[in-house]
Amino acid sequence: MGPLIAIGNKKTLDLEDVPQLGPSDSVFGAFRTFKNKLEAECGTSNGVTTLKLAKSLIYSAWKEILLVALYVLIFSLASYVGPYLIETFVQYLNGRRQYKNEGYVLVSVFFAAKLVECISQRHWFFRVAQVGIRVQSVLIALIYNKGLTLSRQSKQGHSSGEIINFMTVDANRIGDFSGYIHKTWIILVQVVIALLLLYKNLGLASIAALVATILVMLANVPLGRLQEKFQDKLMESKDRRMKVTSEILRNMRILKLQGWEMKFLSKIMELRGTEAGWLKKFLYTSTFTTFIFWGAPTFVSVVTFGSCVLMGIPLESGKSSVIERLPRGSSNTAIEIIDGNFCWDLSSSSATLKDINLKVQQGMRVAVCGTVGSGKSSLLSCILGEVPKISGTVKLCGTKAYFAQSPWIQSGKIEENILFGMEMEREKYEKLLEVCYLKKGLEILPFGDQIVIGERGINLNGGQKQRIQIARALYRDVDIYLFDDPFSTVDAHTGSHPFKECLLGLLDSKTVVYVTHQVEFLPAADLILVMKDGTITQYGEYNDILNSGTDFMELMGAHKEAFSGLDFTMAGSVSGIDSSTLMIVYVALAIGSSFCVLVRSTLLRTAGFNTANQLFSKMHFCIFRAPMSFFDATPSGRILSRASTNQSAVDLTILNQVGAVAFSLVQLLGIIAVMSQVAWQVFIIFIPMIATCIWYQQYYIPSARELSRLVGVCKAPVIQDFIETISGATAIRSFDEESRFRDTNMELADANSRPRFNISGAMEWLCFCLDMLSSITFAFFLVFLISIPEGVIDPGMVCPTLASCITWPHMYFHWRNENWHCRENRLSIIPQDPTMFEGTVRSNLDPLEEYTDEKIWEALDKCQLGDEVRKKEGKLDSTVSENGENWSVGQRQLVCLGRVLLKKSKVLVLDGVTAFVDTATDNLIQRTLRQHFSNCTVITIAHRITSVLDSDMVLLLNNGLIEEHDSPTRLLENKSSSFAQLVAEYTVRANSSFGK
Repeated sequence: MGPLIAIGNKKTLDLEDVPQLGPSDSVFGAFRTFKNKLEAECGTSNGVTTLKLAKSLIYSAWKEILLVALYVLIFSLASYVGPYLIETFVQYLNGRRQYKNEGYVLVSVFFAAKLVECISQRHWFFRVAQVGIRVQSVLIALIYNKGLTLSRQSKQGHSSGEIINFMTVDANRIGDFSGYIHKTWIILVQVVIALLLLYKNLGLASIAALVATILVMLANVPLGRLQEKFQDKLMESKDRRMKVTSEILRNMRILKLQGWEMKFLSKIMELRGTEAGWLKKFLYTSTFTTFIFWGAPTFVSVVTFGSCVLMGIPLESGKSSVIERLPRGSSNTAIEIIDGNFCWDLSSSSATLKDINLKVQQGMRVAVCGTVGSGKSSLLSCILGEVPKISGTVKLCGTKAYFAQSPWIQSGKIEENILFGMEMEREKYEKLLEVCYLKKGLEILPFGDQIVIGERGINLNGGQKQRIQIARALYRDVDIYLFDDPFSTVDAHTGSHPFKECLLGLLDSKTVVYVTHQVEFLPAADLILVMKDGTITQYGEYNDILNSGTDFMELMGAHKEAFSGLDFTMAGSVSGIDSSTLMIVYVALAIGSSFCVLVRSTLLRTAGFNTANQLFSKMHFCIFRAPMSFFDATPSGRILSRASTNQSAVDLTILNQVGAVAFSLVQLLGIIAVMSQVAWQVFIIFIPMIATCIWYQQYYIPSARELSRLVGVCKAPVIQDFIETISGATAIRSFDEESRFRDTNMELADANSRPRFNISGAMEWLCFCLDMLSSITFAFFLVFLISIPEGVIDPGMVCPTLASCITWPHMYFHWRNENWHCRENRLSIIPQDPTMFEGTVRSNLDPLEEYTDEKIWEALDKCQLGDEVRKKEGKLDSTVSENGENWSVGQRQLVCLGRVLLKKSKVLVLDGVTAFVDTATDNLIQRTLRQHFSNCTVITIAHRITSVLDSDMVLLLNNGLIEEHDSPTRLLENKSSSFAQLVAEYTVRANSSFGK
């Protein structure tokens, strides 16, 4: 098509410029094949039935029909590659990657599928047009041959106008029908593929989709019958009108001489009125057909998603793994404490733990929660027998393993720390590395698990230490596991993985007692203990204690308060709205959109109907008022073509094309509006692509316009030749000139087919170019999505556990040795491992004795320790044992916070400062930092997402490298960013919880 379109851009196209048809497309070859088949079907009988005619037409183009069927099948299969892979792509964007370069492989597959889809569709449409043109030419030749043999008596039963209608309208419709042949079977294939995909993602809910699809198909049956009835009536009225029009045009001179034009025009208008009545019924019936066509996907979606909600099937982008719990173990008692009172210092007047009564059956999971200093760690210690007992009874049945809140790591190899004196079982060892999420971290270390770690694991970060401790406990395969806040220093993903794989997986049949500040881990427990001031204030299952007391509600309230920031920033990602509410909103939107479709279709058909009637009236008025010279110069065939073919196009076709253009334009503007708000970077390629599309369009239009003109010019001679032949059929037969006239008619038919054939090719050429641009743009967007992080550099930091985050503050503090004493008063750090020295509370807060008691008490109140210190006998002079062992880890962390509040440095580095405190205390600390360090530079290193959401900038480290950096809001807007994926996982985890 390239050379023809290039010529059309340089000059006005003539018929000589249009390429000739191939032998198979020419009516000379096609009609011969058709005629032989038709004669073979009819045999000696002269009757031509509809079935025999259809079989002969199909036979004349059977190769092309089969080829089109192949293209249709390829197109259908390629179009489902995207829906099939979309879940994998979403999982990739969410960080669940199966192999290296998976994203680029997926993009390549998407792009290849789009190319195959584009090429097969263009060949499909072109071949359909080719078959349609061939069938129409064959039918015109058949009608011409029949008209050439009609006797005078036979002509009385069929008027010339009716026969012209057969040639101009009916033959064209039958030719167009070739495009619908394959939809009868491909619809079944597409429905089966779609249902298989739905079953893969939604399970039994796909049955509801099948039922809904069948209902939609059945709803079309009565409307289809109505349309068929109205169309038959419409064609009959059109035939009557064309009969009268043809007769009037043949005798226009008499009408002009007698002054009867207006009388006969009123007759035409009367016939048009009858035709318009059936046209109106047909159009408004098609309005409801259109309504069902556009509303069917919405209806099927509503039924399918509604079934999912009723059946409890989660509706997510990508499926979540479902953990199936095994039956619990036996009911023998594993841990029992009766009337227990315990105290670390027996000389103290108040007990650390008071009135403890606890009974844990074997195989139970017990969660312990409470505020900082409530006695959670002491409870585990009393089970171990580490806390001196004042009174009561403690029973422990079975072997035990303990995970300390402050990770204890021996100097030596990581492997030795995990084995802890046990024999190596390689398969078990490797499995534990996997479930404890250690394997990836070990791969980046120089010698893996054989690396020698320093004293107290100084060259490991807190998350790695914790997971080594978990692996050490699990390797021993004991009966009772005691975990003291095992996931405090790991991020959302790294914490979720060991919890699901270890506590809910490997230890499913074991007795597990775990302390946690993370509320989302509580529903997984068979028993929850809520502690306050050394006593168990509430106990029971999650749902039982949720509304039974204030202490647990305070913890949940604090969790929701911390989570409110995420609700704001992640509003588009995770919804906490009830599923029934979502369905009501979805159904309301579906009904609203369907109603809009109905209104749009009604208005469009009303406007199209009125426009067609106005055009008909004005066109015929102008024709009847034209001087006789116009009729002498203009072939009647050309006028009949305008009154039949072109009028039918205005009646039925143009309005659909106008509606499609308007819909596409609105859709395009909507896409541009959305993209400009959420992903303006796509305009980098979008704008050049739009410019290229406009250039292609302008390059195509001159040739298309000229080819359309040639179609109109070449159609009129076919009709004119037929009219003359019908009038002089007797003379032609008497001179035995039938063969010459048939050849002339076929030549005219080929001349008419040539521009139609080439305009179809030109249209597909343009569509192919635009589809290629669309595919390239689509591929660019996908590559952009998987490879380009959004944002610019701003201050702030959040670190995945394996990000070597502990190295950063150490590197900063050892960056330069000079001027250290000058800087020490301007910069402070709260380390990940909280440190207290033997002495008193005062000496730990003010070792240089620079501040008054009033300042110290003020700092204690700000860090939420004031009330705790006032309860002690010595107040500020209360004893602190070596390493602060008589204080909980969370309290030690708050003491470190109190030091920096006293110091008031200009730069503050917080290294996991809230890792060991509950959510309520964390919220208070965050408010304190915002209030008292508003004019300071605060660098927060945290795994608790809520601690960094109000930062000016987030810097995310991974494997010791800067992965991305930007404001939290901008990072969250980019759903493919690692930070957004961390927040999404934390949000899902916090919203859904880990239930039993």
